[in-house]
Amino acid sequence: MTDLTAPRGDFGFPLNFTIQNNNGTVVNLAGYTITMKVWPQGLSSDPIVEGVCVPDVEALGTCHYDVVEHDFDVEGDYLIEIELTKVGAKESTMNYTLKVEESA
Repeated sequence: MTDLTAPRGDFGFPLNFTIQNNNGTVVNLAGYTITMKVWPQGLSSDPIVEGVCVPDVEALGTCHYDVVEHDFDVEGDYLIEIELTKVGAKESTMNYTLKVEESA
Protein backbone atom coordinates (compact mmCIF):
# COMPACT_ATOMS: atom_id res chain seq x y z
CA MET A 1 0.00 0.00 0.00
CA THR A 2 1.30 3.44 -0.96
CA ASP A 3 0.97 6.32 1.50
CA LEU A 4 1.41 9.17 -1.04
CA THR A 5 1.37 9.68 -4.80
CA ALA A 6 2.85 12.42 -6.97
CA PRO A 7 2.68 13.08 -10.71
CA ARG A 8 6.07 12.72 -12.43
CA GLY A 9 7.70 16.08 -13.08
CA ASP A 10 5.07 18.16 -11.28
CA PHE A 11 6.15 20.68 -8.65
CA GLY A 12 4.80 23.62 -6.65
CA PHE A 13 2.48 21.55 -4.45
CA PRO A 14 2.79 20.28 -0.86
CA LEU A 15 3.32 16.73 0.34
CA ASN A 16 1.37 16.61 3.60
CA PHE A 17 2.37 14.50 6.58
CA THR A 18 1.02 13.67 10.02
CA ILE A 19 4.14 12.66 11.93
CA GLN A 20 3.86 9.62 14.15
CA ASN A 21 6.47 7.71 16.08
CA ASN A 22 6.99 4.00 15.43
CA ASN A 23 4.09 2.99 17.71
CA GLY A 24 1.63 5.24 15.85
CA THR A 25 1.41 8.09 18.39
CA VAL A 26 1.27 11.60 16.92
CA VAL A 27 4.45 13.59 17.64
CA ASN A 28 4.23 17.19 18.90
CA LEU A 29 6.59 19.00 16.50
CA ALA A 30 7.25 22.05 18.73
CA GLY A 31 10.95 22.86 18.79
CA TYR A 32 11.95 20.38 16.08
CA THR A 33 13.54 20.90 12.69
CA ILE A 34 11.71 18.52 10.35
CA THR A 35 13.70 17.03 7.46
CA MET A 36 12.29 14.83 4.70
CA LYS A 37 14.63 12.36 2.97
CA VAL A 38 13.62 10.32 -0.09
CA TRP A 39 15.24 7.22 -1.64
CA PRO A 40 14.21 4.90 -4.46
CA GLN A 41 12.87 1.75 -2.76
CA GLY A 42 15.52 -0.94 -2.48
CA LEU A 43 18.49 1.44 -2.76
CA SER A 44 20.58 2.65 0.16
CA SER A 45 22.46 5.43 -1.62
CA ASP A 46 22.32 9.10 -0.72
CA PRO A 47 18.79 10.54 -0.71
CA ILE A 48 17.58 11.85 -4.07
CA VAL A 49 15.55 14.52 -2.28
CA GLU A 50 16.34 16.09 1.07
CA GLY A 51 14.55 19.16 2.34
CA VAL A 52 13.00 20.90 5.30
CA CYS A 53 9.30 20.46 6.07
CA VAL A 54 7.13 23.30 7.35
CA PRO A 55 5.04 22.63 10.46
CA ASP A 56 1.31 23.29 10.05
CA VAL A 57 -0.17 22.46 13.48
CA GLU A 58 2.73 21.38 15.71
CA ALA A 59 0.58 19.86 18.48
CA LEU A 60 -1.23 17.67 15.92
CA GLY A 61 2.03 16.57 14.25
CA THR A 62 1.10 17.99 10.85
CA CYS A 63 3.61 19.43 8.41
CA HIS A 64 4.29 19.63 4.68
CA TYR A 65 7.15 19.64 2.20
CA ASP A 66 6.84 21.96 -0.81
CA VAL A 67 7.84 19.94 -3.90
CA VAL A 68 10.31 21.82 -6.11
CA GLU A 69 11.26 21.33 -9.76
CA HIS A 70 13.14 18.06 -10.49
CA ASP A 71 12.33 16.44 -7.11
CA PHE A 72 10.33 13.66 -8.75
CA ASP A 73 11.27 13.42 -12.43
CA VAL A 74 11.42 9.61 -12.54
CA GLU A 75 8.44 7.27 -12.17
CA GLY A 76 8.78 4.64 -9.48
CA ASP A 77 8.38 3.66 -5.87
CA TYR A 78 10.18 5.64 -3.18
CA LEU A 79 10.73 5.48 0.56
CA ILE A 80 10.38 8.65 2.67
CA GLU A 81 11.90 9.13 6.10
CA ILE A 82 11.04 12.10 8.27
CA GLU A 83 13.84 13.05 10.66
CA LEU A 84 13.20 15.27 13.68
CA THR A 85 16.10 17.14 15.26
CA LYS A 86 16.44 19.59 18.14
CA VAL A 87 19.13 20.35 20.69
CA GLY A 88 20.13 17.07 22.28
CA ALA A 89 17.88 14.86 20.12
CA LYS A 90 17.68 13.26 16.67
CA GLU A 91 14.66 11.04 16.04
CA SER A 92 13.51 9.13 12.99
CA THR A 93 9.77 8.64 12.63
CA MET A 94 7.83 5.94 10.84
CA ASN A 95 8.59 5.65 7.12
CA TYR A 96 6.21 6.55 4.33
CA THR A 97 5.97 5.27 0.76
CA LEU A 98 5.56 7.44 -2.33
CA LYS A 99 4.59 6.38 -5.84
CA VAL A 100 5.61 8.77 -8.62
CA GLU A 101 3.29 8.19 -11.59
CA GLU A 102 3.03 9.49 -15.12
CA SER A 103 0.89 12.62 -15.03
CA ALA A 104 -2.48 12.47 -16.75
